[in-house]
Amino acid sequence: MVSADYRLDRVVDNVFALAVWDGEWQSFNNCYILLRRDGVQLIDSGKAEHITCLVQALAFLGKSPKDVTDIVVTHGHKDHFGGSFIFPNASKLIHTNDLDMLPSNSGFIPILKNEGLIRGLAFVLVKHHTKGSIALYEHERKVLFCGDFLGFFGQTLPPEGLVSQGTELRKWFVDLVSKLRHEERLQLQFDQFILGIDYLKNFNAHFLCSGHGAVLHNNIESFFSDIARVSIYSG
Repeated sequence: MVSADYRLDRVVDNVFALAVWDGEWQSFNNCYILLRRDGVQLIDSGKAEHITCLVQALAFLGKSPKDVTDIVVTHGHKDHFGGSFIFPNASKLIHTNDLDMLPSNSGFIPILKNEGLIRGLAFVLVKHHTKGSIALYEHERKVLFCGDFLGFFGQTLPPEGLVSQGTELRKWFVDLVSKLRHEERLQLQFDQFILGIDYLKNFNAHFLCSGHGAVLHNNIESFFSDIARVSIYSG
């Protein structure tokens, strides 16, 4: 489903990616819709001002806000939790490290562990982007949701569409990592990023769902290996 404001594409089976174009930030902002037997699960919920796009996407899938049973946000930035207010029946979860980034009346429940299972998804604390950034993994369909830990902010979608091999985007990201200077690596807490990549490599992902832009399909482990390979600073 494509409109002037957003794209809704199937990632695999009952997992859908919603990418909303944000004119203010000149980027696609992503959230993910998982159709479960007992309801609808959201990974992130977009900005508050983009909630109409999310409601329209749900309607296209034959669902409404009252069908959403839970929302798990990858981190505490407004483009990932802002739309959560419209779901009256949903439990809302965020890692405890990012809970103080949300309004005090947000209704979110803190995730207290740094890894484990939650709402049928494996999760691990990866930090780097925020102190409470988590990645989530849907084992049955091998889908990895990494939020903004690794993403394509400001990049155009591949010619193949939202869900694709993303060959040029992979090269862009690996080149970006390889060109970081020593000072930039220190500023970005780069050691934590590499540790997070090691965590993500443990998942046998076939799809990599980022917080912004393209969803990568196939050879995800090799992409992580390429990132790790160029991450050793050579001066």
